[in-house]
Amino acid sequence: MLCNFLKKVTQKLSSRETATIKHQDIHPRKKLKSQERRCYTVKKLKDKKIKIVKLQQAKDEDGFSINEWIPIHNSTLWEYYRQLSEKEFYASKAVQLDEECLFVISYRDDITTDMEIEYSGKYYDITHIDDFEEYKSDISIYAKLAPK
Repeated sequence: MLCNFLKKVTQKLSSRETATIKHQDIHPRKKLKSQERRCYTVKKLKDKKIKIVKLQQAKDEDGFSINEWIPIHNSTLWEYYRQLSEKEFYASKAVQLDEECLFVISYRDDITTDMEIEYSGKYYDITHIDDFEEYKSDISIYAKLAPK
């Protein structure tokens, strides 16, 4: 029962990093003594892989300059992904930002808004990066689907 409840809560987490669940939320009929009170903390599960790429100029074999998307890291990054809720989507539209989804990755200081994210065969433009009060644990990257 506890495992199913934690799965449901993990799926419904908003943009906060963790959620604290009190024991009474899981077992509402069971009364606990003060020394038996428990809290469960659920973190967002980083279970998907992405590549962050940047545009770089290079020369082809004929000497002409071409633009290439080059990954900024050696392998793929583990991340948490979700579509923005309707409330978040319209709030971003109110300030002329086109945001569609949220990526949460471990902290990196080399990511800028002129880069793109490759996720499941699609490319996303990074609109803004939120490092949540500069705690340097996770960063939230808001993105929109890149035009073809």
